[in-house]
Amino acid sequence: MPLLWSRVTVAWHRRWKRTFKPMLDFMSTIAIFVKRLEIVTKSRAPTILDDADQMPEDIQQSLLRFLQGSENVEELVIRSEADPLAITDRFMSDLIANVLPSIVFPRLLICRLDVLRRIEMQDLSCPDLAEFIGQQTSIHTLSLSIPEGIVDALIRKGCIDVYHKAIDHLSALQELDTCLVLLLAASESLATRLEIAHIHSCHDIMSALSIHPRTFPGIRKLVLEKGNVAFSPANLLILDGMFTNVVEIHGLRLPQEFIATLIDVDQMDRQLDVLSVHFKKLRVLQMKLDGRPLEIYQAEEALKRFQRYFPTLRLVTLVGPKTSSASCTLRIVQVFPLNSDPSISPEQ
Repeated sequence: MPLLWSRVTVAWHRRWKRTFKPMLDFMSTIAIFVKRLEIVTKSRAPTILDDADQMPEDIQQSLLRFLQGSENVEELVIRSEADPLAITDRFMSDLIANVLPSIVFPRLLICRLDVLRRIEMQDLSCPDLAEFIGQQTSIHTLSLSIPEGIVDALIRKGCIDVYHKAIDHLSALQELDTCLVLLLAASESLATRLEIAHIHSCHDIMSALSIHPRTFPGIRKLVLEKGNVAFSPANLLILDGMFTNVVEIHGLRLPQEFIATLIDVDQMDRQLDVLSVHFKKLRVLQMKLDGRPLEIYQAEEALKRFQRYFPTLRLVTLVGPKTSSASCTLRIVQVFPLNSDPSISPEQ
């Protein structure tokens, strides 16, 4: 029984309203066994407010009892699948405003929130969601998904400060994934405490640091998968200047126009010699490339020379394009420096 109910998804749809409460009442009886909990709205909310998606009071109470009994949850995912054009997601708004502020998960380690699609919903829900986040003091990984298009509006409305104060309470936090890079820049404690940071763009980072200039000596791993951060001397100098002890960089984009630079040894020397005094601790570099197989092969050959510029590198990974073409089957190329042992993991 414990293993069977260790992973649970609570999905809401207006058509399921009749059976939703009995389901929650049953879930309350097995709540103690839940380790991973996902709450998702399946309804496609219209572009106008619709009471059909509102959470009735009796369902709120049943959901509250279930969540209060889920004291062993270690991973929480809350996700809205409302239409991105919708003004709001009524069920999710009610969940954030009327249920979550009363909930504390004492063993929660991973929290992923993807609920705030529109500025109208952010404006209403920000204080309650921030209160919920601030109460989960055991979190070590927090993902707060917010469309980058509403970030400026959030700053004007003061939501950044609200989230900043909440996240500062998370003394165990080690990994932060959000496009709100001001949260990184504004918090001196996060600058030293975080070990993993997801960066969505160098431009946003530089803009944030122009307000709160600082370095991040605690960060060992940079994840750039969600951003569009290109491999270039300028961007690498920016990253190295801020993240002085970084050991791993993942998701750096290798532009096709830069491949010619890598293939030509003289051009590579001119472009990358300046980097030889930086990234003294870099051991893992993972880059993504959208190109033809020949270009990937050429890039692979060029990457074998990277040890000249990054002498501590132990693993370079090039992620190729996703394609259905039979002639483009290459996905991942691993390149090891000549004097390293491929059997040695980067962490060793």
